[in-house]
This record gives sequence, structure tokens and C-alpha cells, in this order.
Amino acid sequence: MSGYVEQGEVVRNEQIGSDVWIMDIHAPKQAAQ
Repeated sequence: MSGYVEQGEVVRNEQIGSDVWIMDIHAPKQAAQ
């Protein structure tokens, strides 16, 4: 997580948004299993 802070708030926020989007894709599949 320290890497995100070093890159700055904007980059961190974009990364978190990407992670959330990826989780939205995979979460239903994991739940189905």
C-alpha cells in the first residue's frame, strides 16, 4: 500500500477504482463457486 501513497492521491484513487471494478467482475464468479 505504501507504493500507492508514494505515487500520489490521484494514482492511488485510480488504482482503487480499477481494483473495485475488477472485484465487481470476479466476485459473482467466486460466489457461484
